Amino acid sequence: MGRTEQIAVCTLLFLCAGTVFADRFGAAAEPDATAGPIGHWEKLPPPPGRSMGIDQIALESHNTLWIMAGTGVHYWTGDGFRPPAGDALRAGQYLTGLYGGCDRPLFASQHGTEENRGKLYRLSDGRALYETDFYFEVTHEYPDLYVSKSGLLFNSARDGLAVYINGQWKQTGAAVRLRNSLVFDTGKTVHFFCEGKLHSIDADGHATQRELATSIQVETTPGRHVAPGAIWGRNRMLLFDHDAKALRAFNLDSGAEVDVTDVNAQLPYKWLYGLRSTDDGSVWFRAFDEKRSAYVLHRISPDGKVTSPEQAVVLGAGCTIFSKHPYGTLTASDGAIWFALNEQGILRYRNGRVEEFDDRVGYQLGGCRYLLEDSRGRIYAASSYGVYTFIPEHLATEGRTRPRRPSIPTKVAWKHAVEVSGGWRVGGKIVLLGASYRVLPILDAATGRPLSEPKYGPFLSDYAWFGPARRPGEMLLSNAKEILLVETAGGQVRQTTPYKLDYRIAPVPLKDGYLVVKGYRGSHLVRIDQAGNEIWDCQLPGYVMLHPAVFGSFAVVQTRGGSYGGQATSGVDLNTGKRLWSETVNAYGSGAAFGDDATYVIEADTWLSPEATEGWLICRKPTTGERLWHYRRENNTISHWPVVDRKRNRVFAVFNRGEVVCLDALDGRVFWETRLPEGPFETNGGRSYDAYWPVIDCHDDLVLVVDRNMVLHLLEVDKGQYQASLALASASHKHTQKAGRVELITMPSIEGENLIVVTNQGVVAYRIAEFFEQPQLAQVPSD
Repeated sequence: MGRTEQIAVCTLLFLCAGTVFADRFGAAAEPDATAGPIGHWEKLPPPPGRSMGIDQIALESHNTLWIMAGTGVHYWTGDGFRPPAGDALRAGQYLTGLYGGCDRPLFASQHGTEENRGKLYRLSDGRALYETDFYFEVTHEYPDLYVSKSGLLFNSARDGLAVYINGQWKQTGAAVRLRNSLVFDTGKTVHFFCEGKLHSIDADGHATQRELATSIQVETTPGRHVAPGAIWGRNRMLLFDHDAKALRAFNLDSGAEVDVTDVNAQLPYKWLYGLRSTDDGSVWFRAFDEKRSAYVLHRISPDGKVTSPEQAVVLGAGCTIFSKHPYGTLTASDGAIWFALNEQGILRYRNGRVEEFDDRVGYQLGGCRYLLEDSRGRIYAASSYGVYTFIPEHLATEGRTRPRRPSIPTKVAWKHAVEVSGGWRVGGKIVLLGASYRVLPILDAATGRPLSEPKYGPFLSDYAWFGPARRPGEMLLSNAKEILLVETAGGQVRQTTPYKLDYRIAPVPLKDGYLVVKGYRGSHLVRIDQAGNEIWDCQLPGYVMLHPAVFGSFAVVQTRGGSYGGQATSGVDLNTGKRLWSETVNAYGSGAAFGDDATYVIEADTWLSPEATEGWLICRKPTTGERLWHYRRENNTISHWPVVDRKRNRVFAVFNRGEVVCLDALDGRVFWETRLPEGPFETNGGRSYDAYWPVIDCHDDLVLVVDRNMVLHLLEVDKGQYQASLALASASHKHTQKAGRVELITMPSIEGENLIVVTNQGVVAYRIAEFFEQPQLAQVPSD
């Protein structure tokens, strides 16, 4: 679906909805996405190539699924995505959208080589065949294209609206800009409402313009009022006049106004949003109910009766019309209405009941922009993270494994509900930093008991880093000007070391001082004593963007140059400050970790080129930088440093498409590999250092990994088998509006019998035994 449909059709059809549902009297419902034989969600494997995100999806003739990802299109074969055969899409020119599909022809558009020229390819039977060139008004925006139910192609050209008939573009004479129009497609005729005029185009491309009987002000600017019009019945256009704060209706064939006085008299609201048509000719709308202090959903039947369903969609107080409207809606063949919400997940309204699909099904369904149904009743949804399919129970086949449903922790050992901006685990203590750098009590990780109320003074006015010190009972705090050695039990400052260091990178405590990076985005690794005097200064081949890895008398640092091509890894002797070796890897570093006795060090990198993308793990000798082995993951990236189990000599890493691997640290041999439902959790800081990282950790016989959906997966360390999956966001929420309200502050950790989870809403300790007591579903498909 392209920009024209997103604005002129999807905006027309989208209907704002929410995640909390109530009955007519406002009593909160308890939706259960897993109740009854409703089917299950699965995630389709990613397409081949370097592209990590999904831009659009569309269905060819209600059957074949096509996706646009990066610079390529692929179709689903049932077991994987393949590029189309036939005429190759022009190399080097970016795709600009998918148009049509389902009940109409499907096309892919692409930039042309000439200014204001694009190219259209028809997608059919796994082939992409060149169709025609078209006018492309603004090169940095999506084209103005629309595919009608009758198969006509429309394009906003220089001289108005053009239609593609019999292999040629024909000017209709209609002064229509698709991006600023509402489209009413009845099948035989396509009606465009633009600037108070109704333009009708028949199947032969003949245009008729009608002046409406009275003026009406309808806002059609994208991103403003959502969906101000919809088809009502079979041949009427229903609009919301924002000046009159009332509905207006017009006959699409004649342009004559239809009396809707009775309809307006039944409306209990002054403002309506999200008018949307359904197949029976009804129009649904959303409005704010002051009595409920929430947005609710109502239906206007074809005969003009305004009713509310038994369960009205309620967004809750404080929600705005702009932040809570769905990205997509779908009326399914069984009469159910599906909503893809921009944050919360996917909802289905069916038989007077609402079912909610969110992080509890184990997938990142929030942010899905498209909902489609194929001829067999499968539902497809897509976000930038991937493509998901809902398979009804009657289509489920033997041998297909159901996705693992994460459990929601309920047995709380202790908790502190407080707004948190930072949190760290230091020697069995939990150190929290409140909003606006407000200092919070230091907590005992085992009991949650406050140990002290530290007073750091003005130190926290700058960006601060909290980290472990060399001796138990101490921790380090640092900013751009100084380093503090603090007693964790009492919060007393034992020592202050003044030095201008890179505040993004924590100082590394050494025997008689610290290892720091000098200055912001510095390229000098410096060893200082406790008074801040420099012992040695090591010049690196680029600026430091990651926390150095330190073990024994060695440090390994990954740096970047001024532009792509200068990424390097260096080894430094901590005693002399001598740079022992440097290698330009030409790959973006993501961190490093040492093995036991510093006999080897593992680094993570992402290698990018115009032809391919690879995620790397490289094992080196710390003394010389010699490569002992090199593990490559094609069509993938890695954004987190690896974890080394020194007791077993194992290396654990998670790649951005969700593969968790366990390697032999001595020779790089793969012990096991497990695919997560989603890729790893990512912070907003890119690959720069963040206290949350790594997103993967090892504890005794468990490997802990957090995915994009804030689901913590516990894997058995020897074979990678699933032990449990825990929905951290659901556990932290006080209500069912989940999206955008909970963020992890640091990697969850196990302390004794408790799992410690720190989010922006506070810190909670759960009984770890609970997760192994609950029955778990089958493993996630390996794709």
